[in-house]
Amino acid sequence: MSVLKESFNNLKRHRFLNLASIVSISLILLIFNVLLTVNSITREQITNLSDKINLNIYLKNEASESDITQIETFLGNLSEVESVKQINKDEALKLLETKYPESSEFLNEFNIDNPLPNSIQVKTNNLEDQTQVLKILEKSNYQELILKSENKQEYNQTISQVVQNLIGIKNFSFQIILWVLITFVIAGSLIMFNAIKTTLFTRRSEIQIMQYVGATFKRIMMPFIIEGTLIGALGFMGSLLLTVILNGFLPFNGFTALNHISILFLELVIACSIGITTSAYIVHKYLNTREIFND
Repeated sequence: MSVLKESFNNLKRHRFLNLASIVSISLILLIFNVLLTVNSITREQITNLSDKINLNIYLKNEASESDITQIETFLGNLSEVESVKQINKDEALKLLETKYPESSEFLNEFNIDNPLPNSIQVKTNNLEDQTQVLKILEKSNYQELILKSENKQEYNQTISQVVQNLIGIKNFSFQIILWVLITFVIAGSLIMFNAIKTTLFTRRSEIQIMQYVGATFKRIMMPFIIEGTLIGALGFMGSLLLTVILNGFLPFNGFTALNHISILFLELVIACSIGITTSAYIVHKYLNTREIFND
């Protein structure tokens, strides 16, 4: 109990330095949460696009039922494909009439036969797989049976560009998250190093007295280790408070970290681990340079 009280006294004694350390840790963790949320939103957008945008393969009129079945089987066997659905020209016309009733009136008025082609609707595992499926299909034996349209190519290029941009944002934000995490560990260690080093310097006389009365390494180190742990924990709590406050002003669903206890727990563990490791290293090194009795 006296060790814990001693740790709190150390925090109070250097409250301004410790406050600066706590705020620094809080801000770094807040930036980490913001970038984590950006990465999560980007992933969600890609998933939503994958669910809404299917790849439609339009076939020429000379493609027989046997040819269509073979193409459907070929596409269904690809690892990138989740499901395949054949849509004949009559079904396509019914879908068009449901969405645009005036089209049916136009065709009937001018006695125009169904101009729509047979098609195969492909749902890929990931949106970025659509480009790969098209490349495979273009190199297959069925390429001569597929309708090629400049407008369709432009559409596919536009979708592909959107997907690549989203993937680029996702990968970039993930890389930034890793760098922020590395920065947090390094900066947090340096901040903690400075705080514990200052505490050691101001308490050097007390430590020397503890040496004379036979205090062990463990007894001398524990208050500093607890102090480092408290700074890390308070830094985490500060970031959590800032995250909750900022969450109320966000235009989207909110921070990803707030919805995942495992992420918050990991942040707390890392923050406290930095405090424990840094404090133990500094104090142990300090004590080994002094003539203090070991365990």
